[in-house]
Amino acid sequence: MEMQRPLKAERPVDTILVPLANDYIYSWLDPENILEKRITAARIDAIWRAHRFNRSYCAVVLTAGYCAASPTQPARWYKVPLAYQMKKYIWDYYPNWISQYRIIAAPTCWGTFYEMREAVKLAINSRLVTAEQKVRIVFCSDAIHLKRVRLYVEMYDIIPENWVVEYVTANYPVSRRYRAREFAARTVIKTIGQTSLQKE
Repeated sequence: MEMQRPLKAERPVDTILVPLANDYIYSWLDPENILEKRITAARIDAIWRAHRFNRSYCAVVLTAGYCAASPTQPARWYKVPLAYQMKKYIWDYYPNWISQYRIIAAPTCWGTFYEMREAVKLAINSRLVTAEQKVRIVFCSDAIHLKRVRLYVEMYDIIPENWVVEYVTANYPVSRRYRAREFAARTVIKTIGQTSLQKE
């Protein structure tokens, strides 16, 4: 009797895709109205281009919350968390991802470090992967922001030992203010450290 090939959904996940959030994709006044020149959407576009022919079984994990002041609960102007906006964007523009990959969205945090840490936790708690399993986790952002992302990976124990970290660079214009803010953030991490982040 000829054995059937397993469905893609039955295959174990071996790649976690994490497009890091930055700004809102859809207008808070009209959830169907997509805003122009959104950085978060550009990061999703970039990670899709990089992995559209990936033969691995991937899961996209999204954890950005409502806003910095209220990551896990709706705030006055923020009724839809960024993780759900990102999932909607994938549904709208990359429907083939839905059939090929798992899309996990949960508004649990705000900020780059926490997104990275919570993505690992969510992937494990959702039983997509285990900490002991050989997994590739892929973070996507622009080249300036990825410098800080790499620092977090190097300085903090947020990635399981058996996992391999990869990066996808999204290309879009960034302002001088953005560059200055990222430089300041990296300086703080290098000189003072952010030990409180590890304890939370």
